[in-house]
Amino acid sequence: MSHYLKWTCTDRKAHRAAGAWIVTDDHCAYSAFNGYHYSSSDYCAVKCLICGRTWRTKAKYVDSLRRGTREEALKP
Repeated sequence: MSHYLKWTCTDRKAHRAAGAWIVTDDHCAYSAFNGYHYSSSDYCAVKCLICGRTWRTKAKYVDSLRRGTREEALKP
């Protein structure tokens, strides 16, 4: 599941420290394979509120991130 992702953020460390990264889906997935229904997962979905980029990860740093609202997750 690894691939190259281009960042538009100029300073990822600063954005993370400023609280711009939020967890949008905490240890779950909504995949086409299960009809977009909730299923448990080792991965979390994370979003940068500055550049709008989203990604999925199972890295330990997600435990220190704020859990976002559905409205924040859907904002462009």
